[in-house]
Amino acid sequence: SLQKKYGAKLILTAHHADDHIESMVLHFLRGAGPAGLAGIAMAKGDYFRPLLNVSKKEILKHCRQKNIRFRIDRTNKSTQFSRNLLRNKIFPLFRNINPHFEKTLIQNAAIFRSLQNFLVSLADEFLGSSTFRAKDFLKLPEIIQYTVIQKMFQKFSKDPYRLPIRHVQAVISMIKKNIGKKRISLGKKGAFHLDKGLISFKN
Repeated sequence: SLQKKYGAKLILTAHHADDHIESMVLHFLRGAGPAGLAGIAMAKGDYFRPLLNVSKKEILKHCRQKNIRFRIDRTNKSTQFSRNLLRNKIFPLFRNINPHFEKTLIQNAAIFRSLQNFLVSLADEFLGSSTFRAKDFLKLPEIIQYTVIQKMFQKFSKDPYRLPIRHVQAVISMIKKNIGKKRISLGKKGAFHLDKGLISFKN
């Protein structure tokens, strides 16, 4: 609403390198493909994150040097939140194995993002229209199948988020069976349909 009110071209957020790393690890623990393991995107749509490659430590150091006042949320130390548990308990253990593990993960994120961009380009090439044939889909490598389902969902549901992996697997299972007229419902977000060997998404 503020972007519209002021006619702003971009929305800048304060996500930094530590947020990036935490997101990668949380995605890994919850089950994610290359898109999740790529962490947070520097730019996506109208959002831009200029501090994504700057660590929290560097930001705090700069604030202290320039006498910039800042606040620290009192809940940051509570390990009942997953991010705080990683930050305060798990990551110090990681540093015992690799003192520079943050840098390593950021490098890995760049590799996964490059891989994801390549997979999305192949998925876009396959999704030439609003439907595709099951038999053509089943000829694709499995990793491309996952990407096609995710891309189809985002394209036709207008939902910016990725599907949970269990939903993707359910859709692929339906396509593999390729029997009769079936659907996988995603509630208010829409449904994948199988009808006479054709796959479509309707919301």
